[in-house]
Amino acid sequence: MEEYQFTGVIYRWPSNPAMHLMDVPPDISDDLDATGQHGGWGSVRVEVQAGTITWRTSVFPDSGRQCFVLPIKAAVRKANGVAEGDELTVCLHPVLD
Repeated sequence: MEEYQFTGVIYRWPSNPAMHLMDVPPDISDDLDATGQHGGWGSVRVEVQAGTITWRTSVFPDSGRQCFVLPIKAAVRKANGVAEGDELTVCLHPVLD
């Protein structure tokens, strides 16, 4: 199973400011899209690690940003001492059925 590590900037979703996201780099987004493991709204299930926190979620395609976006829940932000505008390094891999 492929594993990807990258660093991104946390930002708030404009239409729902309570939601914090990171962009998945375009090359990794292309690889995730190629898995063919799409759920609702074109999502791909992933397992993510940031610091000592590991969780399962889905990445969602954003046609405006031309990549997948990764939700960063409050517990992850708190455990890693990060907020909007900060960088976070994550390790991500698809959860294949």
